[in-house]
Amino acid sequence: FETLQKEAIGLYQDETNSETYVQRLGMKADAQFIIMLSNISLNSTEENYRSVTKVMIEAKAYDNCTAEGLGTIVLEADAKSGEDPKSTKMLGIKDAVNNGFTKLLYLFNQYIGNWVNNGTPFEIRFYSIGTFRDFRELRNKMLADTKFGGQLEILSLDNYTKLNLTFKDRPDDLAYKILDYADQIPEFKSKILDVKLIYGRQINFAPQKVNPPELQL
Repeated sequence: FETLQKEAIGLYQDETNSETYVQRLGMKADAQFIIMLSNISLNSTEENYRSVTKVMIEAKAYDNCTAEGLGTIVLEADAKSGEDPKSTKMLGIKDAVNNGFTKLLYLFNQYIGNWVNNGTPFEIRFYSIGTFRDFRELRNKMLADTKFGGQLEILSLDNYTKLNLTFKDRPDDLAYKILDYADQIPEFKSKILDVKLIYGRQINFAPQKVNPPELQL
């Protein structure tokens, strides 16, 4: 991970933020979902000159495109014994992951299953375009469109606005629709919005002649 892919530079948030770390890691790996393993608990004892190890691992699943946490599960292995403590621990970790794999699949299947009814989750970012008040008309147009599902949340800071929403079609179709709506709103039309980044289910917009500092190479 010495260098990040070009898309990762488009992220706005502080690099020390854990959610941003997940997104940057996912972009580097070209993955829309990330599983982070942490809090590995190794309980080792000696029985009859053999090492006995009980392994438990905390696994967190994330949607890398939106940084949404899908859930946390505990992966657990049966006690393993052997003469070599190191190999016994590694065997326990491997079995813990294998034994809990179906639990991880359940998290993903449950998350993706919701897309059928509500649409796919997207994170839309707007740079140097307008204030929270300016986005009211754009939000109303989205809510009136049946392509948009049950979620539409706006986060705003000065001239930076982020929309978390669900949409029942492809990312490029969503980008076209937002551009069409923007051209119908005088405050936005004069700024000539354009797409600065499409990665997975994240789309960044800015005025056509503006290159946000986070996107400069």
